[in-house]
Amino acid sequence: MKSQAWIISIVFVACWINIYQFFNVSTYGITPADVSSWLVMFFALYQIAWKGATIQTLPGWAFAGLFAILFAEYASVFAPLLSGSSEMQIQWLKTSTNFLSKWLLIFTFASGIYSADAFRSAIRFMLVISIAINVFGIYQIFARAFDLPLAWIPINNVSISIRNYHSMDNMTQLSLRFENFFRATSIFSEPSFYAQFNTLVLTFLLIPFLRGTKPFLQSSLLRTLIAIPAIIGMFLTFSLTALFSISLITLWALIFEQSKKKIALLSSIAVGFLLILITDAIVSQYVSISVFDLFTKRVGGIVDVLSTGGGRGTSIVGESFFGRLSTIFQGFSIWAEYPITGIGAGCYEYFSKMNPISFSDSLHSGLLAERGILGFVAYATLFLHLFKKTLQASRNDEFRSYLSPDQLTLTAIAPYVMIAHIAFSFSTYYWINWIFWVHHGLVYAILISAQKAAGRPILSFSPMKLGLARRLNIAEDSRKTP
Repeated sequence: MKSQAWIISIVFVACWINIYQFFNVSTYGITPADVSSWLVMFFALYQIAWKGATIQTLPGWAFAGLFAILFAEYASVFAPLLSGSSEMQIQWLKTSTNFLSKWLLIFTFASGIYSADAFRSAIRFMLVISIAINVFGIYQIFARAFDLPLAWIPINNVSISIRNYHSMDNMTQLSLRFENFFRATSIFSEPSFYAQFNTLVLTFLLIPFLRGTKPFLQSSLLRTLIAIPAIIGMFLTFSLTALFSISLITLWALIFEQSKKKIALLSSIAVGFLLILITDAIVSQYVSISVFDLFTKRVGGIVDVLSTGGGRGTSIVGESFFGRLSTIFQGFSIWAEYPITGIGAGCYEYFSKMNPISFSDSLHSGLLAERGILGFVAYATLFLHLFKKTLQASRNDEFRSYLSPDQLTLTAIAPYVMIAHIAFSFSTYYWINWIFWVHHGLVYAILISAQKAAGRPILSFSPMKLGLARRLNIAEDSRKTP
């Protein structure tokens, strides 16, 4: 169990780190996320092949849907093949191969080799390490204003430079400037990933409190020391992703949770808002601009432009919302021309020679564009199926009566992890990002553990009836027997 916990803890944090590569193979940088994910798969292969471990997974579409996704990925080859473009075909081959590694990871998690307890340890590790990550993110705000050390972290991952058409020379984290204020990034490539990280940190703290289940960390002081810098760090990302994801999670909790602690939740929100105002007052003294005012202007500007149909409205300088929106609309345009199997995995940029865009900024339009209706339906139905199961596991009193305190906590947070990714998917196309599949793996591990504890049906089969270790022992014993 300890080895599982360490492996999952490493991948749970490493999946966020994409700015650093150990080395590159052609245009793909091998990052800590790659190495740790491969370790996850190799350890599972060791358990199955050497020890003869049994695969235990969720029956029905929860397992079959993974193969539907894989089929849609490779069915997207038709458009590149028919195009006659060697560039499209090579790009499809690279992207589909990249996706295969992610698919093998989620298949590994769906096989039940890794326990939910291992993921629980990983969440604890993520919460503790978030203190250092957020303290550094807050420090960077002042470091960038006063040109202090480590204000910017260099990026050496070639994948990021090629994807964004940047030169590797002196490439650093992406952060727009507003007078003396730069959006917080901490150790991440851009503010939106930092915002997503803190969304999950706060979710792991908030939901056990709201549901009255066992917290991941017993010390209330430690939880407070995690929550304060997480709230500040999220605010300083100046991210609409942060605003939307936290709002969606809070709204869901307020509407659907049957909890006597809703007043306490509202009180916590009020305390968090007060902390944001205090942070804004302190930061504005040093950078000469109010981040809170920037937020109101940013949201107001977007609403203004949308309400006037782009006519008289104006948004703040550097606003990325409408640039993201244009990539999303292009995705729907591509889907209209390639409705069944899409334009091909990774081939988004080949749709328009006049305006080449590398990818959509939305998971939904990106899937429709590159994998067509086959890919979108395969994933959407799988996601909804899993979400329905997480709601059942977290709400059904009879089901929950069979679960341990730790399992009650994990089933409570599972729907919110999926809700968070719904929010992320509107502004992030991370179909071949390790983060996306590691967190889906968390959901699988939680559901498999809960199903087994509650005595519900589990699909079990043994790829090898006897592991290699047992076979060798039998062969050795046979050799010694006269």
